[in-house]
Amino acid sequence: MTMARVTVGTTDNPADQARLAVLISDYEMARDDERTHVATMAAMIGVAVALATAVVAVISQTCQFTGKADCIKADDALLAATPLPTLAVLAYMQMIGISATIRSYYMRAIETELQQYAADRLIAIPQLRPASLIGVTTQITSLRRGRLGHRLLSLLIYFCVVVVFGGLALYVALKLERPWQLIMLVAYGLFALLFTVEVMVTAVGGNSLFFKHIARYAARTVDFRRPEPPLDYERKLWSYLIWPRTADWIKWLIVPAIAGPLLWAGPIRLDWSGLWNALAVWFALEFLIYTARYQWNDIIGLADDAAHPAKKARKRLPMGASQKIMRHNVRWSAAAALTRIAIALGIGATLGMPWVMTCLIAAVFGIAIPYEYLRRRPASVRPEQTTPVTIAIWITVGLGYVLRAATEVISARFG
Repeated sequence: MTMARVTVGTTDNPADQARLAVLISDYEMARDDERTHVATMAAMIGVAVALATAVVAVISQTCQFTGKADCIKADDALLAATPLPTLAVLAYMQMIGISATIRSYYMRAIETELQQYAADRLIAIPQLRPASLIGVTTQITSLRRGRLGHRLLSLLIYFCVVVVFGGLALYVALKLERPWQLIMLVAYGLFALLFTVEVMVTAVGGNSLFFKHIARYAARTVDFRRPEPPLDYERKLWSYLIWPRTADWIKWLIVPAIAGPLLWAGPIRLDWSGLWNALAVWFALEFLIYTARYQWNDIIGLADDAAHPAKKARKRLPMGASQKIMRHNVRWSAAAALTRIAIALGIGATLGMPWVMTCLIAAVFGIAIPYEYLRRRPASVRPEQTTPVTIAIWITVGLGYVLRAATEVISARFG
C-alpha cells in the first residue's frame, strides 16, 4: 500500500510555514521536558531508596526495636511518621508521572500533524514516517497495549514499591502502641489506596484521562483579552539589598526539616543555650552567608540578567536607566554582601565558634566558585546531551544542599 503525498506548508504558503515553526518549537520543548522527566524520575527512585534505607537505619537503633540499654528513646509519634518522607517522594513521582502521561498524548498529536509536512517515509526505515519516536516508544511502553516484558517490569517495580513501603510501615506499626497502629493503618492505608488508583488511572486509563481533561479545558471560558498589570517596573535597590532572592526563601526550611526530627528522635540533644546557638548559625547561614553569595552571583551575572527577556520580573539586582546607576547599584550590593559576611563572623565570635562560621563561609563560597566557572562553560552543542560539565554542575549544586543538611549537626556539635 503506497501512501499519497500530502503537500502542506510550502514556501508559497506563509501561514503554513508559521504553523510548522510553532509545531516544531512546541515539539522540541516537549521533548526537552520528557528528557527532564526521565532524569527526575531516576533521581527520585534513588531518593526513595535512600530514604527507606535511612529510615531502617534510624528506627533499628530505637528502644522499641532493639530493647538494648544503649538504645535511642524515641516517641511513638515520631516512629509512626518515619515512612512519611518516602510517602512524599512516591506522591511526587506520581504527580510528575501524570504530567508525563498528558505530555505523551500531546506529543503524539503533534507528531501526527508534523507528519503531514514530511509525508515521505524514512529512507532507512520505510515503515516509519518522520516524527514517530513518541508513537513508537508508546507502542512498547504502554501498560495497556505495550510489550509484555515491559509491562511485567513495570508491575514488578510497583510491587517492589508496595512491598518496601507497605512492609516498612507495617513493621513500624507492629512495634507501637495500639492507638498509633490504628492511626498508621488509616493514614497509610488511605495513601496506598489513593496511590494505587492514581497509578491505574494514569498508566492504564491514560487515554480517558487525557481526553476527559482536554474536553474540560476546551469548555472553559477564559478571557485572555483582559488587561493584566504590566511587569515593567523594576525592583527598588533597598528592597533588593534587604532580601535579594525572594524566591529562595523555601530553602530556609531545609535545616529545620532535618534538625527537627533529629532533635525529636534523640540523636541530637540541645539545651536552651545550644538551641539559640543553632538558630543563630541557621540565620547566619541563610540570611547572611548565602544571601551574600547570591548577591555575588547577581553581580558577576549582570550581563546575562540584562539580556534575559524577563529580567525585571526575575527581581534580580536592579540595573537602572544608565551605566552610572548600574555601577552605583553594584557598589551598594557588594558593600551589603561584605557587610553580611562581617556580621556572620561577628555572630560566630560572639557565640564562641569563630572557626565554625569561617568554615561555613569558606564552604559556601568554595562551592560557589567552581559552580560559577562551570555554568559559564559550554556544556554541549546539543542541549539534551549529558557531558562531564553537566554532571559537575549537578554535583556542585547538590553540595550546597548537603551543606545545608549538615548545618544543624555542626551547630549542635559546637553549640
